[in-house]
Formats: sequence, structure tokens, C-alpha cells
Amino acid sequence: MTYCPKGDCSADDFPLWTIRVTATDALVAYVLPKCLKALRAQHPSVHVELVSSMSQADIARHEADIAIRHVRPEQPDLLAQWIGDFDVSMYASSEYLATLGNPERLVDFSRANFIGFEHPERLVQQVVSMGIPVTKHNFDIVATSGMVTYELARAGLGIALLPSVVAVEQFGLQQIHPDLGKMQMPIWLVTHADVKTNARIRLCFGSGSL
Repeated sequence: MTYCPKGDCSADDFPLWTIRVTATDALVAYVLPKCLKALRAQHPSVHVELVSSMSQADIARHEADIAIRHVRPEQPDLLAQWIGDFDVSMYASSEYLATLGNPERLVDFSRANFIGFEHPERLVQQVVSMGIPVTKHNFDIVATSGMVTYELARAGLGIALLPSVVAVEQFGLQQIHPDLGKMQMPIWLVTHADVKTNARIRLCFGSGSL
């Protein structure tokens, strides 16, 4: 691996090198392609391996170079950089909202079907705090994949808590009510603490593309 002192590295310093990036399946499929296009434009010599994973262990065990996570890691040997937030709200297909009669009050969504993700009981309080009185029984379908959650919502099987940028722009889903607020989901870039001496990772970590 080439080391460039004082961070003076360019794509020419890496004639052939690979960086492994891990993120959730939905991030890998719907968000990272645009980011990687910008990265490759800046550094055409970079080869990228994308790993779809929810595990925090892959980065700690050096199974990946960079992880994109929504929770800041607590391990002291990891370095985290906040790069922004996703706006998150409740979305559904127009067809599904029509089956509900396009409710005018948030409370009327208490009879709707909601799509859970992994542990739906954790979503109940979030949805209630948004003004919709639901219980765990509203979550008739549960997925363990972000990609599957988007597809279930697009298929008209219920309402899902999703990032706006993907739900609206890529799937054409609708926010279920204009009075419904949005929550913030942080985005963290995570890498090893030795990034200061690892030019390969540092070049991507500070490029602004990821």
C-alpha cells in the first residue's frame, strides 16, 4: 500500500487499489451509486467493493475500510464523521392511501397497515409520537431488509417509515399527511482510527463523495 506523507495523494499514487465500503442494502442500492459516480470522477483508479451489511462488527474487525451507519459507534478504535441527516417520515403508495379514503386526520390512520422493520415494537412509540395511535397489531408485515421495505410500500401493502429522498424521488411514494412532521436520521462515516496513516482510506474519507 502506498503512503503519501502530509496527505499529498492523488489518483496517480494509486495505480490499482481497492476500498471496501459497507452499508445497509438500501443505502448500497439507492444512495451510494450517485456518491460512487462522483468518487470515481475524482479518483478513477479506485476500485470499490460494496458490502451490504447491518453489522457494526465488520468495520471493527477490519472486514471493511469504511462503514456508513445511522448510529455513531462507541468503540474507541473507530473514527466517526457526521456527514448529514436524512429527513424521515411516513410514506405509502397513492393506491394504498386511496383504499383508506385518503384520511384527513392523523388519528384516522390508526386503522392502517404499517410495514415494520426488524423490531416493529420499537416503531410503535415513534409512530404514536407523530400523532397516530397505533399498536404492534398495526404492523402486519415485517421485513429485515430496507430494500424489501421500499418494495412493500410501493406494492401498496402499507405505510412505512422511510427517508424522503429515496421514498419520493426514486419510488414515487407520498407522505401520508401534510401535517405529519419529519424526523432526522443521522449519517455517519466510520473508519479505523489509523486513518491518519492510511492514505488509501483517507483519500476517500475526506473526498466529500462518500
